[in-house]
Amino acid sequence: MLKDTYCPIAAAAKVLQPKWNIQILRAICLYGVSNFNDIRRLIPNVSPTLVSARLKFLVEHGILEKRYDHHSNLSCYVPTNAGMKLKHVLLTLGEWGRDWLDQEASVHAADSGMLLWVLGRKLHTQALPMNDLTIQFCMEEDSRTISTDYWYHIENRRRPELADNSLGRDPDLIVISNKTTLAACFMNYTSYQVEISRNKIILDGTQTLQSTFPVWMASSEIGRSAPERNDLI
Repeated sequence: MLKDTYCPIAAAAKVLQPKWNIQILRAICLYGVSNFNDIRRLIPNVSPTLVSARLKFLVEHGILEKRYDHHSNLSCYVPTNAGMKLKHVLLTLGEWGRDWLDQEASVHAADSGMLLWVLGRKLHTQALPMNDLTIQFCMEEDSRTISTDYWYHIENRRRPELADNSLGRDPDLIVISNKTTLAACFMNYTSYQVEISRNKIILDGTQTLQSTFPVWMASSEIGRSAPERNDLI
């Protein structure tokens, strides 16, 4: 326990303020990430040693619990009851950042591969109209960059891993867009329906998948009730 302060806000800050702790908790509490490699993937510029130290710190302070995953044969980190209570804090912090900080630069700076990996984590697979499907994303970055393709291979509605090849499968749905538009939709600055109507997102596939795309495509829990901001894209 931290006993050198009488103020609970100051005590909480001592646990949360060390650099990267908030990002680690975001990965675990909001994105459902649990293993070390996936946590590092969401904060790629941080050394493995520092990530390990921050995870150990959060475990020691009762925010996370380290477990062994027999399915993957890897250690994993899950939030304790105290950690789960931080989800609301993280969402509130995200709402504040969305409302009061300039988000244009971060939306435009999104990395296509990282963005689609996160979107795959938040995909509403139970709302899909079919159990198994392949989705191809054609990401048009800008006039100087060749379009980059990515795939989701979904089996039995399980969360997909991002792939860089088709595995020889024909796509059930092709999504043509760019990282800025998809990032803005994910963060609820605009909606998938609006960007489809503006031809910023083009869909090619079965009518059922096209019509339900805005329902099952990933969206953040942050900003769902906030007004749209089309100025960002």
